[in-house]
Amino acid sequence: ASDDVGVVGVIFRVDGVQIDGEDLTAPYSINWNSASVTDGSHTLTARARDAAGNVTTGAGVAIVTSNSAPVISGVSAGSITTTAATISWTTSTAADSRVDYGFTTTYTSYNTLGTLSTSHSIPLTGLSPFTLYHYKVTSTDSLGRTAVSGDFTFTTASAAPATITVTEPTFSDVWTVNTSVPINWTSANVTGNVRIAISRNSGNTWKTIISSVPVANGTVNWTVTNPTTAGAKIRVESITNSNIEDISDSFRIVK
Repeated sequence: ASDDVGVVGVIFRVDGVQIDGEDLTAPYSINWNSASVTDGSHTLTARARDAAGNVTTGAGVAIVTSNSAPVISGVSAGSITTTAATISWTTSTAADSRVDYGFTTTYTSYNTLGTLSTSHSIPLTGLSPFTLYHYKVTSTDSLGRTAVSGDFTFTTASAAPATITVTEPTFSDVWTVNTSVPINWTSANVTGNVRIAISRNSGNTWKTIISSVPVANGTVNWTVTNPTTAGAKIRVESITNSNIEDISDSFRIVK
């Protein structure tokens, strides 16, 4: 500010409101905390006073303040499978992306993306099937202002069950000693080999008759042996996981 008599003081205003006391020392300036006003458009003006008491206000300077951290909204988990999910959210201003996640709110793992954006999407992989996960999202803008969401949860999909189903023999079958008969089964989500056993006392005790055969074969022939029985059963079980098994209906073995 200048004057033909000489400026002796300047008052600064924002939107017509005086910021502080009159500055009496040239060069005239002021430190102003822009967080004292709401985010958005404002006008800065300076009113100069000379030694004769004349005052004048200069043309205003338009400014835009933005002091708030990004606002997070629309947090969601999608594309959920047995081992993966995608976390999405939006922010009011461009910011980076981070997802912290884990079995509890200690969030032992995280994924990040440094690109600044208002639309955020972070994939999570290597998850456990049918498991509850906690997660939160964090976004930081170019000025270092950070927003953190609350806690959210999702549950991964359950894995398809592993099953074996014996389809032969059936209840109506009669096997004859010294003849070759088929043992048939179907399977789902089972790999490796199966073991086949026979019971001649309705499942009370078992004896292995075929120690190993690929589960994918779905069939194997066996030559029937003594003794005869009216309470024979066949069991087909996974070698790597004996909990995956099936037992046939009772059938007869005769001479």
